[in-house]
Amino acid sequence: MLCRAHFIITTLAATIHLMSRRVTKKTIGIMFTLLAVIASLICCVVWYQKNTTPPKLKQAAAKASFPIYSPNTLPEGYALDDLSVSLSSQALVMALKKSGGGTVSITQTPVPQNFDYESFYKSQITGEQEAPSIYGRGKVGLIDDDMSGSLVTDSTWIIIKSTAEMSAQDMKNIVSGLKPIN
Repeated sequence: MLCRAHFIITTLAATIHLMSRRVTKKTIGIMFTLLAVIASLICCVVWYQKNTTPPKLKQAAAKASFPIYSPNTLPEGYALDDLSVSLSSQALVMALKKSGGGTVSITQTPVPQNFDYESFYKSQITGEQEAPSIYGRGKVGLIDDDMSGSLVTDSTWIIIKSTAEMSAQDMKNIVSGLKPIN
C-alpha cells in the first residue's frame, strides 16, 4: 500500500513540475491521459486484490459440507494466510496475519441445532456490540480480553478472535465484510 502511495505522489509531483514549465497543450493532454491510465490500473489492482479468494480457501469451500465465508474487508496491515486454511468434516479454520505480528483466527462450523446464541453472547462476550451483515446476525466484543466477533448465518457460524491489539470497529469491519465463497 505504501509503495502505491509513493508511486502516486511521485507521478503527481512530476506532472506538476512539468506543468510549471512552459509546455504545449499536447504535452498536458498526454500527461492527463497518463495519469488517468495509472489511476485506472491502481483501481484494477486494488479491486482484484479485494475480490480474489486465495486458492487453498477456494479449494476448502468446494469440499466443505456447509457454506464457507471469506473476509473481504481487512484492517490495515492484515492479510489472509492461505497456508493456515484447514478443513475438517465439521470446521474450517484460517488465520489473518498482521505484518508487525499478531494473529486473527477465524473458525467456521455448521450452525448447531437448538443452540442458544443469546445466552452464549451474554455469558461469553463483554461489551457486546452489533456488527451489521446482510448474511446474518453479527456481534463483536471481548472474549477473555481478546477482541472477538461472531456471525451466525442460515447455515454457518463464524467465530473470530484476535490475539493482536484490535479496535471494535476493525472487528466489525471484518464481520460485516464476510462474504460467501461461490
